[in-house]
Amino acid sequence: MQTVVHVDPEIQGGHAVFRGTRLPVTIALGRLDAGESFESLHEDYPYLTLEKLKLARLYLDIFPAAPPPLNRLNQATGVWWPAGCCR
Repeated sequence: MQTVVHVDPEIQGGHAVFRGTRLPVTIALGRLDAGESFESLHEDYPYLTLEKLKLARLYLDIFPAAPPPLNRLNQATGVWWPAGCCR
């Protein structure tokens, strides 16, 4: 599963993505959940396979999508920014 899903605060603000891409797992699975066909999704992302999508779904079942890690305080506003955001 680790070869399919990757989490890095420097990529997409720490959201789980498909390894080697910047495609968030939740985006691809959300499109399928909304009724889009695998064939349509595969046209946009030819590197996705049914096996990768199944493993990504399993990953989210084990590690539910959470907000990205917060690690940067904006000194002017006192608001925390997601990792990798607004450099």
